[in-house]
Amino acid sequence: MLTESPFTIKHLESAARSQSPRVPMTCTIKRSLPVEMWFGNYSYLMFPMLPNDTLLALLMRANYNKGLRPRRKLSITLQKYLCRQIVEALIYLHQVDKIAHGDVKPDNTMITHDYRLVLIDFGHSEKVKQLIKHRIGTPAYRGPEVPDETRDENEYYAVERAELYALGCTLFTIMFQNIPFKNEGEKDKRFTAKAFHDAYKMNLADTYQQFYQTHYTYFNQTEEVHSHDELSLVMSLLHPNPILRPRLNEVYSHPWIQSASEVPTQKIIEEMKDLIKLPSPPE
Repeated sequence: MLTESPFTIKHLESAARSQSPRVPMTCTIKRSLPVEMWFGNYSYLMFPMLPNDTLLALLMRANYNKGLRPRRKLSITLQKYLCRQIVEALIYLHQVDKIAHGDVKPDNTMITHDYRLVLIDFGHSEKVKQLIKHRIGTPAYRGPEVPDETRDENEYYAVERAELYALGCTLFTIMFQNIPFKNEGEKDKRFTAKAFHDAYKMNLADTYQQFYQTHYTYFNQTEEVHSHDELSLVMSLLHPNPILRPRLNEVYSHPWIQSASEVPTQKIIEEMKDLIKLPSPPE
């Protein structure tokens, strides 16, 4: 990884000293060998090799129905374990290191050799209690308060609250193996982010049911496998009003997260191994 951000370097060093369980620990920072490139001088950030790819790659393998093989649905046990791992990572970053990751998503979550999750790519990281104007994160995981390519960066928003929205999108993606919202122009029946946020603001009674039912249908699933409480947790994180999203501690204390395994059990490891061995979809 290359970075020119002193803030990123400073806080990765801090995380390494504090032995964070969710940041690759043998991170080595090389400032003495700047990389001279046409777009500026950068420093190396060298991390250990993580052999099992990203969480996104695992989900894509599960979804890839090569030939007659049906798509693999992650077990509820595995879903809960993966969600808890990510929530615990953010708890550590926000409360101990006092930083927000800034770009939480399955692509930035790696699977270690012992089948735990670690967050990578801190190029968007910010102080957790900071108000900023500039754009961070990835479009499909950005809250409506974060400026996009169509809106000027002229209003402040809270980094911590924006991170909660990205967390909601990530938990949703684990549970449904699909991002929450379709892009403008796609022909399926799922909500666009704007349509969902508009309906949410109007407090439409059928928004909740319609939102999830379209995703169950999208996955050709005939029955709902998540409880109302579980779905409500994710729904609350996707609230268009940042102030009304739950605090990270509230997410962590939610029964669905607390009922998840803290460590990878043998059953979880075997399921993850099976998914990692599946063929990858063509690029």
